[in-house]
Amino acid sequence: MLKLRAILADRRLHRLGWSGAAVGACCLLLAWRMGFDSSDVKLGWMTLEKWLQQHPIWLFASLVVLPGFPFPTSALLILAGTVWRDRPLTGLVICLIALSLNMTWTYWFARVTGRKGINRWLVPLKMRLPDEGGGQGWRWMLVIRLTPGIPFFIQNFLSGVMKIPFGTYLPISVCCNGVLAGGLIFVGAGLASGSVTTLLGGGGLIAVVALLFQRLIKRRA
Repeated sequence: MLKLRAILADRRLHRLGWSGAAVGACCLLLAWRMGFDSSDVKLGWMTLEKWLQQHPIWLFASLVVLPGFPFPTSALLILAGTVWRDRPLTGLVICLIALSLNMTWTYWFARVTGRKGINRWLVPLKMRLPDEGGGQGWRWMLVIRLTPGIPFFIQNFLSGVMKIPFGTYLPISVCCNGVLAGGLIFVGAGLASGSVTTLLGGGGLIAVVALLFQRLIKRRA
């Protein structure tokens, strides 16, 4: 955990985060200057939702590809909930298959190509990535998956470069992210259909993830 804190405290990582925030702020400013407002966003969302209901394969493909990049996976999952509002369980199964494929290709890409580059980045910190090919991989997976604030694609790449065994990585990832994905999908379905029961069910699943994180922190304290 001390190594993880040192990495998170690195100024280069902070600069990268601030740069991303600045790019996002510039995009919002540009949209405002061009006259876009909340009604345009709502109209665009509804248009996309209607199109995806007719072509769900593109939503599936998006979930396989886009979460491997700095793209908000939560937005895709909420959108999936609105698309499959009448069948949220079916939507959850489809999304879990897509996310499993995404977690697979990002893991192997990072494991094969990313480790050397990240170790070079860690040289100024006098650290190297741990090789978790032993029996502690599941502990690292719980920390990575249940720690809030770590982007989804970084979770996948970090697991790959640390060489956490794939047989440990994928089942834990599916379980942890499956609960959160289910929560977001049910929240989206509840908002779209007006079902309070579905909305509360989604909120309950998200709360489960929060409780698991709190329990993990207490056990490590």
